[in-house]
Amino acid sequence: MSDLSSPISPSRPFHATAALRHLAQRRRLAPLRARLPEPEHIPQECWQRFAAAHAEALTLSAAELGEANARWLQAEELIAPGLPPAGEARLPFVFVRAINLELSYSCNLACSHCLQTPLRPQGQPYWLDPSLVRSLLEQAVELDLLGMGLNVTGGETFAAGSPLLEVIEIAAGLGLPVRANTNAWWGLQQNIRLGERLIADDEALGRCCSAAAWAAWP
Repeated sequence: MSDLSSPISPSRPFHATAALRHLAQRRRLAPLRARLPEPEHIPQECWQRFAAAHAEALTLSAAELGEANARWLQAEELIAPGLPPAGEARLPFVFVRAINLELSYSCNLACSHCLQTPLRPQGQPYWLDPSLVRSLLEQAVELDLLGMGLNVTGGETFAAGSPLLEVIEIAAGLGLPVRANTNAWWGLQQNIRLGERLIADDEALGRCCSAAAWAAWP
């Protein structure tokens, strides 16, 4: 990894990463420009080259970008030092319109046909931290990867300790439609534990999930 604290030579070349090329292809450079520390330093001709980044191997010098901008873009992994690697995929994200988020590999069942059996941990379930989920989703929204929303899967997502309701609230707060996979063990059950909540029955569980989404919808 490059040392972002060391001085940057004005002649040092940088190439656009796949993330920057993706933003250019999706025409999402305006929000990026607004976040730069010194957007006025980059001339219009340079932005035109940014806009064409999805169609060509873009290389810019630190002098063209400005040192502060170069540091910020590198920290955000939108540019990388040197020339583009040979054979690098130009638009690796272009067909991504939704994301599967695996909250856990743990499950309360042991189905013989399950492909995740070798991945299933023993002992207490491990769950993704909701703060990490928020960061991932915010980055995915910025890259326009969630046009068809988020699919939350596992393991079994409807379980004690699961952050499913919080994840639904986070996604809904970002304006994303959310789906969740489940083995439906909770059907026709009572006193269902989801996360830290004890829910009366399966109908109340459905209402609870809907309420989490609507409460956070912008």
